Amino acid sequence: MIDDLNTFSKNRKLIHDIEENLSDLITEFQNIKNLRDLSVNDERFNVAIKSFYNLFSFVPILMTYLNPSDKYIFRARSNDEKNILYTRKDEISYNQNFDKIKAGRFNQPKQSVFYGTLPTEDSSITPYAAACFETCKGLIDYENPVNLKDFTIGRWIIKQPMYVANFCFDSVHLKGNKSMKEATEKFIAEIVNSLNKESSDFIIDFYTYLSEMSGKACLNKKEKNEYYILTALFYSVQYYYKNNMQKMVYGLVYPGAGTEAKGLNIVLTSDAIDDFLELDLVVMYRFIRSGDTFSVYPCSKVGKYKEGKYLLSNFIRIPENKYYTVECESEDCNPLKEIR
Repeated sequence: MIDDLNTFSKNRKLIHDIEENLSDLITEFQNIKNLRDLSVNDERFNVAIKSFYNLFSFVPILMTYLNPSDKYIFRARSNDEKNILYTRKDEISYNQNFDKIKAGRFNQPKQSVFYGTLPTEDSSITPYAAACFETCKGLIDYENPVNLKDFTIGRWIIKQPMYVANFCFDSVHLKGNKSMKEATEKFIAEIVNSLNKESSDFIIDFYTYLSEMSGKACLNKKEKNEYYILTALFYSVQYYYKNNMQKMVYGLVYPGAGTEAKGLNIVLTSDAIDDFLELDLVVMYRFIRSGDTFSVYPCSKVGKYKEGKYLLSNFIRIPENKYYTVECESEDCNPLKEIR
């Protein structure tokens, strides 16, 4: 990954404009913060978009290229029927059943995006398991816990470079991803060295606030408010860069919420999946809870995706008398049900 901040310190006009318009930028940022306590409607969603767009007219964004050398992206899909396996690529890719898509962390209702997990250097949790945690909040929810659940995880190859924004400013999450951590530290140093303290403090606070929000959305009572703020953020980044930089932004990197700061997440547009990613391997994992602890293990062999299909072998069936949790998607945090 490479950052796109090489010319910021030389852009004296932009630096001057940020410092001169700081009070207006603070006001726009406060407008966004205020929306967190207001119910969701179209007018307030548009206010969030406008405020973000105005901020991005001045505030630099840490942009990176995801390259084929950046290895893989992992996505998990919960198996919502016991002992029923997925067999098609579209079943584990972005949701194409648009009418059933609810508001998510970075998507509006009926808008399909691709939520995935990036590999990290933290060996205490595999990217396969991290992808499952981010797909199913019931794995860490003790009020509505998941007790038995299977997941199908796809490993996706990055075929071509694509432009994404980095909104992960959490050092705990970043410590497991060296290249992302270096890019973020360089970004912060550039901001601090180029701007006066009041302005640099504001930009760092802006990013830290949104990083924390994206890492905690769906884990608290304000999730719906945070959803539409973060969706407005993702939309504004794409719209601003397309209109003003003639560049397409295909995704946004943010902290993982379900892995105790060990995971690093990414959301991508459906166009990015069709144009830049290719399904490589598929495997199934099983989670079993016992009280406050749980075990996780692969329940199939790894299957290779080739010529439009994949085949999972050696699947370990769940006994018919075991309860199984269904409806477990992170995009809408559905209430959980159990069946035999």
